[in-house]
Amino acid sequence: MTVVQYGQGRFSGLAADTKPATAIAFALFTETDTGKVFYTVNNGTAWTQITAGSLTGTGGALTLPAGPDTLLGRATTDSVTGKTMNANANTFQNLKPSSIIKKTGDWYGRGTASIINGDGILTGINSHITVGTATHTSTFDTTGVYDHVSTGTTANSIGGTKGSGFSIRGLNVAFSCRFNLVQVTASRCYVGLHSNGGTNPASSGDVLNTFGGVGLWFDSAVSANWKIVFNNAGGSNSTDTTIAAAAGIHTLNIVAVDGSTKFTFELTGGTDAIALQDVTGDIPAQTTALGYYAYVENLTTTASLMDIYAVHVESDK
Repeated sequence: MTVVQYGQGRFSGLAADTKPATAIAFALFTETDTGKVFYTVNNGTAWTQITAGSLTGTGGALTLPAGPDTLLGRATTDSVTGKTMNANANTFQNLKPSSIIKKTGDWYGRGTASIINGDGILTGINSHITVGTATHTSTFDTTGVYDHVSTGTTANSIGGTKGSGFSIRGLNVAFSCRFNLVQVTASRCYVGLHSNGGTNPASSGDVLNTFGGVGLWFDSAVSANWKIVFNNAGGSNSTDTTIAAAAGIHTLNIVAVDGSTKFTFELTGGTDAIALQDVTGDIPAQTTALGYYAYVENLTTTASLMDIYAVHVESDK
């Protein structure tokens, strides 16, 4: 078959035909009997097959993404999504300071009264929760450094940590806490965001009644299960996770997604993890100031125990 030319950069012929020795760069040649397509980058001196999903040449192979898509050029201006960049293997220039983009704060679980304050946006707003006979002991072992909290033996004593308002839902507030509810018998426990976080909590079976917040709740007098509680200001709401609370080190993550009018909620670690899920409906208003609680309460004259390792918070702007 005679090679047929279509304009300057398109050719067709059989596999047995000699491909043109003169052609513009990136011209294409289609073998009509095999369906194979070839290209040239050196004006016809050599032709290279375009294989499914890649371009192969003397410099190696270029793997093409599943289409339709557009390849990025070295000097083009593009917006990309779904990419993960390794900061250790790449150099980033002209980055804004992190505090300009997002503000953060941390509290580390130590029981010593003189070092209970957090840093960042938690500076100066943290304090112990010490109601009744509760005590705090600064502790460290192979699991980490933590505040070991004991309620003591006076019923309805409460021990833990608290922080007053540091952000709002409208700034996509985020809260994480690493803790271990050591004892689940005859105990209550709350960990999460709370609009009254600057004041010691009262003994109550409804931790968010008249308050705004989103958190993890356990009350052994009512149920063996973890509950997700949330509220704007009136009577609180709860979702039974059907997952029985168990001792073990957990990390609770609560994040506001203001653009979707929701919070995301996840409990990891232990045998009683709670899968990532959305909390919607009667959630804190966009401008309600939110602090946090992490505490345990004993319901009898037996001491309840809780280890609190750390709190991390974030706020846009």
